[in-house]
Amino acid sequence: TADLVLFFCAVQETSIANATVIGALQPLLVLAVASRLFGERARLAEGRAAFEKRVDAAIERGIGWLKKQQRGDGSYPGFADHLKPREYNPLDVGVNALVMLTLAHGGVTADDDAVKKCMRFCQFHYAGGNGSWNLKGNGKVMVYTAATIVLALDALYRGVDAKGEAPKRDRYGNVEPPKAAKCKYPDWARKWIAELVELLVGWQHASGGWRYPGNPIESEAGETDLSNTQYALLALEAAARCGIPVPPSTFEKAGRMGLGILCFGISDPEALKPLIEMYKTAVQDAE
Repeated sequence: TADLVLFFCAVQETSIANATVIGALQPLLVLAVASRLFGERARLAEGRAAFEKRVDAAIERGIGWLKKQQRGDGSYPGFADHLKPREYNPLDVGVNALVMLTLAHGGVTADDDAVKKCMRFCQFHYAGGNGSWNLKGNGKVMVYTAATIVLALDALYRGVDAKGEAPKRDRYGNVEPPKAAKCKYPDWARKWIAELVELLVGWQHASGGWRYPGNPIESEAGETDLSNTQYALLALEAAARCGIPVPPSTFEKAGRMGLGILCFGISDPEALKPLIEMYKTAVQDAE
């Protein structure tokens, strides 16, 4: 069929004799185009492989640099570095959890000495004994700290390859939802995550977002901010994906707040209700 189409198209532009010659040359033309196409694909694959190699090398350098910053007690430089002796910043446990999260995503495992020492530091100052900051007992656990601990524990113990897989897309380019991960949390980690999830859920503001519970760092007044909110939601999503209960209403309230801010610049849930009702009415009328 392809031969006939090419022949008749050629006849329209030239003679039957020339069209016959053109038809005979078709395999050579196809071979030339295909060779060029396959050559381009090979070059793209080589370029991608070279780029991934450079990225891996950069990650290895970053991991090496981070490990060199670790102190004898397992901690990393934080906000308290500029404070007086025996003073501390409650956010520093979260900073150290963030380092563990970074190490985990860089391919470092929970058995690595740097991770073990940092984990002991975080556990001790979260709710330890003599000399501990005892953030839990002193009511100084905050959203950032709770969320980064959850995310670090999840990345280290959920039992998924740290590099992960490229997101799968459908024929229209939409990212397909990832399958539920097979989580392998140790019992102590699962209990800790569940405890932190309970705190995060309880700290959610009526508007749907999060801020600094109790405001121990004396930040500017406000009900919620998107920075705290995004960390809380990332942690809650990770926990829920691994079977730790999170009330659906927690996500629903956060979704309503996000819709109001992004679409209407409104953060007050009461002010958003008329718009939600208007949307529902419009949907019903359309049906």
